[in-house]
Amino acid sequence: MSANLKLRSIVRSLFYNDLPLGGTRLALMNLSTVFSSVAGGLCVKMWTQHHHFQKLLDQHLPPGVSAVLEYRDVRTTSIIFFAANQLLTMAVSHILIIMLQDIYKFIPSSILRRMRLPQGPVPISTVTLPLQAAAMLFSTVCLIVAGSFHAAFVFSRSGTVSVHQGSIEVPASTIQGTLDQLGLALLYRDVQYIRVSGELVLPALVFAVAANAVTLAAWYKCRRVPAPILTDSVADRAGSSEGGEGSKDEKDEKDAVLVRPV
Repeated sequence: MSANLKLRSIVRSLFYNDLPLGGTRLALMNLSTVFSSVAGGLCVKMWTQHHHFQKLLDQHLPPGVSAVLEYRDVRTTSIIFFAANQLLTMAVSHILIIMLQDIYKFIPSSILRRMRLPQGPVPISTVTLPLQAAAMLFSTVCLIVAGSFHAAFVFSRSGTVSVHQGSIEVPASTIQGTLDQLGLALLYRDVQYIRVSGELVLPALVFAVAANAVTLAAWYKCRRVPAPILTDSVADRAGSSEGGEGSKDEKDEKDAVLVRPV
């Protein structure tokens, strides 16, 4: 029973904590990490699948005929998109680690001192909100640019195939029957593993922008917190000080009266 209560407390802390917009930030950043990781993985799959289909085509070509599947344009955009996804994933993962540290305190203070991280009353993830906002903004802009180009190439362009018979280049229609037999399409949107990588651009961008927006909102919220008003306490201290001095003067007068000769 105690184990279940402890587990519930751990899960509840993810959504209800003292961090500015903590639950919302954790949820959106986790979703952003998932979609960015999947999109990056599909880029890697695109490269491996291309080599697989190239070998498959070579095995089914007529004797004396060679063909090369070309997809340099979408390969270039996929490499840039993959790099942008990795940049965003790295930024978000670091933010998630320090947020979880503020919630669960799983990193010993000795290690935090060696890492030169602040250990004051304000959580680390709150102190570093300006850096988080800058990192998220930069990585999100990179992802928007790279993802837009990649999606545009996937849904508007097609690959090419260069066919040679010996040293003579022949029309691609020479092996069209082989391409149809193997199910190899040249239009990128007709190739399943390429099309999916383009379709995942939108959700990856949506959650990245949402995570960036909520980080900026958390930073703005922290900046709007009013400073403590010290006027009353200062006045009280001044009054008590004056009162103390007045009491001391009265006491001195009383002492003087007591020792006055008759």
